[in-house]
Order: sequence, then structure tokens, then C-alpha cells
Amino acid sequence: MATDGKKKPTQPARSNNEIQTIMLQYFYDRNNAATSARGKRGYAIKISDIRKELKTSHDLSQQEVMSNLNYLLSQGWVEEDKVEKRAP
Repeated sequence: MATDGKKKPTQPARSNNEIQTIMLQYFYDRNNAATSARGKRGYAIKISDIRKELKTSHDLSQQEVMSNLNYLLSQGWVEEDKVEKRAP
């Protein structure tokens, strides 16, 4: 089979420091535009939504987001707000 030779252009690998800077700027911008703590315009966000938005906006992989998010959490740059859901 012949292929058309078109490949998705690859970006040079980003350092963890660059990824962390991107993520911190993302969280800052989100907080700055927030109108509430939770909800669509709130500063709190699910991890799955963080992964999706950073994939779309900066082409970061799930592994890049999660490893750097864990680092930011461990260093106190980002706080985790656990929400417990109750079953009726």
C-alpha cells in the first residue's frame, strides 16, 4: 500500500519546566476569569477536563499533564480540592 506521505508534524519535546509553566499559566488564567468556585466559569475543575483542555490548547499528552500536575501538587503550587459525592 502506498501512503500519501503526510505525517502529523511533531513538536519538539518540551521540558518539564516548560510544561509546568504552561500549566501554571492555565490555572492562573482560569482563576482570573472565574466567577465562582465551581461550575463552568469556576476556578475548580476536574482533572479529566484539565487534560482535555491542555491537549486541545497546547497539545500536551495525558502523561505529560498528569506527571507535571502531580509534581505541582507535591510542591504546593496547586491545591487539590476533593469533593465527596453522597449516594441518596
